[in-house]
Amino acid sequence: MLYIADTLSAFALPSCLPPGATVNWSKTPFSLLERNGRLPFVTQERILRRFATYCYTVAALGFNAVSVDDVAHLAALTWYPPRLAGTIEDYCSLFFRLCEAAAACGLAVFVTTDAKFAPASGRLSGETDAAILSCACELLFKQFPGVAGVILRLGECDGLDVDHEMRSNLLVRTPKQARSLVQSLLPLFEARCRTLVVRTWTVGAFKVGDLMWNPRTYDAVFAGLTSSALIVSHKYGTTDFFRYLGLNPLIFRGTQRKLVEFQARREYEGFGEFPSFAGDYYERLRQKLMRCENLAGIMVWCQTGGWSRFRNATFMPGSSIYNEINAAVAVSLFAKGDGVEAAVLRFCRQRAPHIDSKQLLLLLRLSSSVVESLWYMPEFSRRTIFFRRTRVPPLLWVFWDTIVISATLRLFVRRFARPGDSRKPADIALAKILKMRDLALRMGLDAQPFVLMHRTFCLLDLARQYFLGDATPTLQRRIQREVDEYKHDFPRDRRFSVVCDFASPAVEESLLRVIFGLLTRTRHQYRLADVVLLNRLGAAVIPLVKAWNKRRLPAFVRERGMGFESLLR
Repeated sequence: MLYIADTLSAFALPSCLPPGATVNWSKTPFSLLERNGRLPFVTQERILRRFATYCYTVAALGFNAVSVDDVAHLAALTWYPPRLAGTIEDYCSLFFRLCEAAAACGLAVFVTTDAKFAPASGRLSGETDAAILSCACELLFKQFPGVAGVILRLGECDGLDVDHEMRSNLLVRTPKQARSLVQSLLPLFEARCRTLVVRTWTVGAFKVGDLMWNPRTYDAVFAGLTSSALIVSHKYGTTDFFRYLGLNPLIFRGTQRKLVEFQARREYEGFGEFPSFAGDYYERLRQKLMRCENLAGIMVWCQTGGWSRFRNATFMPGSSIYNEINAAVAVSLFAKGDGVEAAVLRFCRQRAPHIDSKQLLLLLRLSSSVVESLWYMPEFSRRTIFFRRTRVPPLLWVFWDTIVISATLRLFVRRFARPGDSRKPADIALAKILKMRDLALRMGLDAQPFVLMHRTFCLLDLARQYFLGDATPTLQRRIQREVDEYKHDFPRDRRFSVVCDFASPAVEESLLRVIFGLLTRTRHQYRLADVVLLNRLGAAVIPLVKAWNKRRLPAFVRERGMGFESLLR
């Protein structure tokens, strides 16, 4: 069984992260580590020290493998420009020592990769993209015999904000292409006795964009595709790392070995700036996963995921204890067979012997309750909604480190959530945060996270009233006043961004409701309109969407991830 932890924390050097700037936590920030196209030796030494400490810590918790980014920066193909080859030489020098540090802790090393990568200056080789990936993997295995395998991401690539000589782009567009790519790689992995972990996660782009939830697409890629070298990896739900999701049924489909992905630094629930305990949620999922005969293990993203200004680096100086707890409990549930109570007790004994585990568990469970009742809106979050090839997240008003309160979003939420009294659950949740603060003080924990948590959740309480209640001018002025005070009271890099837009939508509300009805569905099965119009003609309206983006969508939607247009490809 594999218990894999990512290692992004070790590469998040505080001296390399611009103060107050939003950081892309989806992959190692290579461009921020380099100077004039090289990886300075002093930077290598700092990363190595952090990496060795990190490996020792996660190994003690029960992890037996780590993932490191990425193949593109560890394989200098012969046709690369000299400057890029020199950069990769530096990363290879560091990676050799990272492998030694991991091995000393009994950890296997997996290297991540996207399906397509190439120098920004343009490819000089006549090889196909699949052949380039295969050559890069073969070179990786020759240079680093200790590498256990590669983790392949098919359905996502570098974000719009990535500025580096080596960039990744979407390669796979159809299930047939995905299957062909995997089939072309497996003989190499089989011959070298390495493991190919294929992630089914996609952002919804192109015909393969529903791979993570659509049985037909999944079968088109994986049916009958068996190999001792192959593991298929699934996020636990049918969309990203949110709550209010059941276990992804495709985990039980097919004969391949399966890896299930969890997230400790919850990118949509505060990044660990305050507690957002996922242990009980993960235990419920584990109980269902015990029926999976082909379960090969789990992968826990301890740091990876999302865009934010928050700087806590899990298991490193400045770490969030709440991210550490989520990571430790996740691996204890699967590797040790612990229940949540035993897992929290084990964490306290190993990482925080001065803390009473029962009091800590009470605080953690209060945090989970508060997040589920007020960070999310159960009236909306319990609904299953699809747009084209993508399941709509059960959380739309908080995205990464940004809270969105807008008239258009209000209309969309109210289409699926029945308006009603929104005060009682909010009052209870806010009272629980104060109780959590008192518990933290008694245990000697920092109380500042609960100051931020209380103020942020008060703002979400007002947002809830706006979304589910009457959008009166008085309420809108109150929200704007609260937002202004919130921004004044917290430094920019220690709070959430807030986007308020109470302006009426550009089109009539009645027409917008009709549009929402045409674009969305409440079952995963495609409607005739989806097959004939939305899925086939989505790309045709991308120029119009780009123009609309500039006027109506918040800046973070235009500048982060792969862009809203990727949902239409």
